[in-house]
This record gives sequence, C-alpha cells and structure tokens, in this order.
Amino acid sequence: MTRVKSSVLKLTAKVEELAEKILQEVEGSLLESANNEDLENEAAKHIESTKSYGTRDFDEAIVYLAQKMGSIVDSTGIINKRQFKINELSRRIITKVKDLRAEKNRQINRVDTNLLTHSPFFIGGKRKQVEEGNKVLIDKNGLKQLTYENHKGKFLSMFDAKTLFALFGIWEDQGKKEWFSFNEYELLQRMNLDRGGGKQYKMVRDSLETLRSTEVVLKEYYEKAKGRTIITKSFYLVTARNLIENEQEDGKIRSREYQFQFSPYILQSLNEGYYSLVSLAILDELKLDSSKGLYITLSALKGMTPEEQSKFYHGDSFFEIPLETLYHHLHLTDIERKNKATIKKACEDLKSLEIISDYKLAGEGRKADSIRLYPSKWFNDLMSGNLKQITTKSS
Repeated sequence: MTRVKSSVLKLTAKVEELAEKILQEVEGSLLESANNEDLENEAAKHIESTKSYGTRDFDEAIVYLAQKMGSIVDSTGIINKRQFKINELSRRIITKVKDLRAEKNRQINRVDTNLLTHSPFFIGGKRKQVEEGNKVLIDKNGLKQLTYENHKGKFLSMFDAKTLFALFGIWEDQGKKEWFSFNEYELLQRMNLDRGGGKQYKMVRDSLETLRSTEVVLKEYYEKAKGRTIITKSFYLVTARNLIENEQEDGKIRSREYQFQFSPYILQSLNEGYYSLVSLAILDELKLDSSKGLYITLSALKGMTPEEQSKFYHGDSFFEIPLETLYHHLHLTDIERKNKATIKKACEDLKSLEIISDYKLAGEGRKADSIRLYPSKWFNDLMSGNLKQITTKSS
C-alpha cells in the first residue's frame, strides 16, 4: 500500500468511527433503512463541515478504504463481516461528502469584474511599497493598471478578498439596494467559517476595517452601458458605514450590526451586469494564496467582454498571459525563477481541483515568457451558469 497522507488517515479514522456508531444505533433500535440513510446524511454533513478536509482528501480516502478491504479477510479466508460493513458504510458516507462539497463549490457570488481585473489584492513574497508615514501608496500593473492606497498601511489579502466577495452576496440577497446590513455571525456564515470562536470574529472585524481603509484608482474602468473605458477618481471600496453595537450588562459587546454602502463605481459596474462569478468554497479548497489569486484571475478573464478578452484568449480555448503581467497582477516581487515556480505550483493546485485541465509555459526560443491556461469544461460550465443548482447563497 502506498504512503497515505496524515489528513487522509485522520479522515478515514473519523468516518469509520461514525460508521461504527451508525451501525450500533441501527442494530440497537432496528431503524428502517430510510432512517439509516438519514444517519448517513448527517454523518456526511458533519464531515463536510470540517474545514481541514479537502476534495483531494475525499478521493484519496475512498481509494485507501478500498485498499483496506484486503485486510478484512483473515488468514483462513473468512471475511470479517463487521469490518466489511464499516468499510462499505464509510465509503458511502465519503461519497455523500464529495457530493455535498461539489454542490457547495457550485454556489457562487457575483463580483465586480472591474475590481478583479485591476486586482487590489496581494499575495506572498516581499511586498515592496512606497510608504508615506503610515500610508501605503502603490501603482500596480497587471491585467489592468491600478493605484492602491491604504491610510492605515494595510494590504488587502486573499482573506480580505473573500470577505468582500461575501459582502457582494449579502448585498445581492438584500435586493441590491444602496445600503445593506449584516452582523458578524451572518458574515461568518456566508464565508463558511466557524461561528463559535472569537478568533474568527476578530479576523472578519479586522478585514472589514482593512476594506474600509482601502482607496483605489482604476485606470481602465469599463463602463458596460456606454461601452467605453475611463479612469476613475480615487474612491474607497466602502464609502459609508454605520455600526450598531449591542452591549451586555457588564459592558461587553454582545453583537455588532453593520450598515454598509459600496462605492458608486462598484454599484454601477454590478448593476450594469459587468460581473464575474466566484465560488467561496473553491477558495477554501485551494491550498495556496497564489492559486487563489490565479483562480480569481481566471474568473476575471471569463467576466471580461469579448473585446477585452481578445488580448488574452485564443481560439484553441486557452488564455495566454505574459508572465510579467501575471507577476504584477498578483504582486509577486521575488526573483524571476521563484516567481515562475510560484505560478507553476498555483497551476498544479488549480489542475488538481479540475479548474484548469492543463497549463503550459510558452515563449520564443528557450525562454518561457508567457503561460497558457486551459480552463476545464467544469469551470467553463460554472462560469456560464450551465451547472445545476447554482446560487448566490451559502448553505
């Protein structure tokens, strides 16, 4: 048997433990088969909600359990019926977990394409910036040019990107009004994060503050209704905020309710239908910030107009992006060799989740100066809305 990852061993042990409990409960109460399936479904939901397990772990666990079947037969050739039932039930549960995760991956948020193509988010590497006192000011190239400013010296991370994408979903659920409201519990639920710990609440609170303090100039803002490109004035992503804090008798904050308003530029873009589709569950599945950034970049490319896409899209169904453009877009500031290695690792991560079917480095002579990304049929169907049960709501 090949070496098995520790996460897969933990997963199979947990599923086998749940399978054992289900068998004991069924045998003790003589439940009908329909109720047996209810127990399997509950076990699957419990496993799926555990953030430490990814789709790759589920696939490998099924293979591992199938390989374990050989040890269920003793030296005399007699099958251990109890272990056989546990193994069989465990594989059924993990298959249900995979279905649940796939359904969650199909749940999408509509995100302003102008923001994604200008990419005010930063990943890894040394962040060289121009600082004035406590203020960060950066001119950032990539798919499109951007000026990024944060008066608190903060950079928008991939976590901040996820927070913003979740806010777009809440805004849409509330009827796309100028103002929308939410509390931290609702935001955590939308982001598929644990609502029971204080750490997560602090993370989203800090993220909201970073979003509020970020100001941008989009140098190639596309107005879909007029079919033209303009340079925006400098604007904050969140232009207004009201905060209502409910206190307990001891003075501690019981809950916070936020009332937010997006920039008119963002609202215009979304209301004109210039948006890209992003799955928060897929962001959770991806291992690396670089692969999250690359996935968001692919979503941005798919959300562009055909005219804008023509710069990167080729008739053989792949996007080709100059490596230097991609380095700037993701704000990779290391040496060429390391930046290229980062991109290749990100591509492998996307390929393992079948977001892309393949990728290739291309260029003149021996030097690769661009990368070709081949979106998978599954990804193309997701972006075009062809997959069933696509929704903007989190489960």
